[in-house]
Amino acid sequence: MDAETARMVVIGIAAVLALIWLSALQVMILATRDQGSPAQETAERFGVVEQESASTIVGEAEVDGLPEELSRKLATLLARGAMGPFGPVKILSCDPEEVVFEASEPSSRISPIRHGRFRMFRSGSRTRIDYALDSPSGRTLLKVGWILLALGLAGLLAGIWLQFQLVLPSPSPQIRGQSVQMLQAIHLIWPPFLLAYLSRQPRRLAQARMEALVNNLPYAR
Repeated sequence: MDAETARMVVIGIAAVLALIWLSALQVMILATRDQGSPAQETAERFGVVEQESASTIVGEAEVDGLPEELSRKLATLLARGAMGPFGPVKILSCDPEEVVFEASEPSSRISPIRHGRFRMFRSGSRTRIDYALDSPSGRTLLKVGWILLALGLAGLLAGIWLQFQLVLPSPSPQIRGQSVQMLQAIHLIWPPFLLAYLSRQPRRLAQARMEALVNNLPYAR
């Protein structure tokens, strides 16, 4: 491979890898922002402080029915396994104003939830239900993701430097042909995408489960 071609190969690969790294940076920023709770008013009603927001899922819904009827239905569904793949739960208290539960095995790695609370507020013939669910925050995965993102940038810059210092100036076409090895830097850049995805999944699944449980409550038997 001639020197000019090798140089263009390195520059082209480096440009593509830089765009991928910037995409990883954006994904990590969005995943980190997701750790905050979007339902701020509900969080305040439950007394969730900023330090707890990353590990507490909160939400609210207004549904048909009265609190005393809905609280009984809710406790029954939870006792029957309404949390599905998140594991069995134990009802700690149940009254028309509040239902509280905890995971039967809160220390289990299988269950991503630990403790949950539902509060009922009558609104005419309807009921507003606020809920809060304590679950793993995914912060550890995000911290590892940020570290790997920094290492990926360092590796990318080091690879470019090595190419321009050792590979491209070489008089040997075989050595200059190793410029395509710049592609190996991708292995330092893709892990943050995976870690950002994994950090979000337990919270998203738990949020979807809670929303479905609350909104379908009037139709439960």
